[in-house]
Amino acid sequence: MEGAVPPPFAFFSLDGERFKAVGMPADSAREVGYFRDAVLEIARSLWLDQNPGRKKLPDGFSAAFDLRLTSVEPGSARPHLVLHRGADAITDEHWDEWVTLYFAARDEFTHLVQTAGEPEAPSPVLANRALQAVRRVGSSLSESEEIVVGDPEPTGRRATLNQATRRVFVRPEVPTQLLEPTEWHLEGVVTEYDGVGQSFQLQTNYGVSKCVIESFNVELANFVRDVLALDGITAPDVVVTGETLDAKQSTIQLFNVSSVRLVRSVEEKLLSSRLDALYALEAGWDGPDSLPPSLALRAPLELALSELAAFGVPVDLMPTGDGAIKVELKRGSVELTAELIDDEMTLISDNLETDELREAHLPYSRDGFLAFLRGGLM
Repeated sequence: MEGAVPPPFAFFSLDGERFKAVGMPADSAREVGYFRDAVLEIARSLWLDQNPGRKKLPDGFSAAFDLRLTSVEPGSARPHLVLHRGADAITDEHWDEWVTLYFAARDEFTHLVQTAGEPEAPSPVLANRALQAVRRVGSSLSESEEIVVGDPEPTGRRATLNQATRRVFVRPEVPTQLLEPTEWHLEGVVTEYDGVGQSFQLQTNYGVSKCVIESFNVELANFVRDVLALDGITAPDVVVTGETLDAKQSTIQLFNVSSVRLVRSVEEKLLSSRLDALYALEAGWDGPDSLPPSLALRAPLELALSELAAFGVPVDLMPTGDGAIKVELKRGSVELTAELIDDEMTLISDNLETDELREAHLPYSRDGFLAFLRGGLM
């Protein structure tokens, strides 16, 4: 029913002397935000674990986790938390998938708190961002206060978070002089370069990391300048190898950087974005009978993107409406088109000067596909 309040997302109770009065202390409302951030970051980790090879969340994943506080129940401060589905264009398929992950992340957070400190419980294995978010929950509590969190159903799993529990997640600070340098790799885009300090900023999925190049490595410094994103966005992806004193920080800083390796060119990233756009198409995108590209084509094209990007000429990917994808490019006066559908390919070579038109229908072969686009060989 329109306007109906959704069912509770989680049980959340702040217990202690100052929470017994009416409402909830204003300065403790931040704990709801901390809890929301921790659940979202765990959900983020779960999605990335389920989608190996993907480094970015789908558009709308974070915004869709719209946790709302609708009331505070009397007694201990018990905010009533619900998950609101907004009016944004989120498909039912995505919503169902994401909501499952949000609830799984809530349960994982509860499990981490419930088993914290138990001798047989393994240390939590979370991405740095998720672990940092978990550590913040309960940070405003005194030693005599606690949070009970978990399933909203009375028979569901719940756990108690207090300062003793938090100490399991919050690592004691280790003097820097006792830390041993560790070789570490970071992937991202170079967004700033400092020639005086011989350092650069690397934008990764987890934030911005400062990287300091090893002394007197002029060749590496020149390469970093070559792959710099002048607009902060358009640049190849690189893997940076250096040393860090603390690999558990949410944003890792590297020194003695000895290697910066290109892993994805700008051209490959543009083709990858184009392919993502094609697979965002839905049935009826170009009329009632038009179909989105066949899912069977995605893996072969993704495997060929690096070679296509290295051709040195503009390459275009076009949907046809019948589930096929056309790959088009021009070499001199010859236009080359490869149309892929399922496990077949149609190769067309059109010489605009001589009007010579050649066409072949063949079973799909990666080598044959690339050889045709590289030199017109059928």
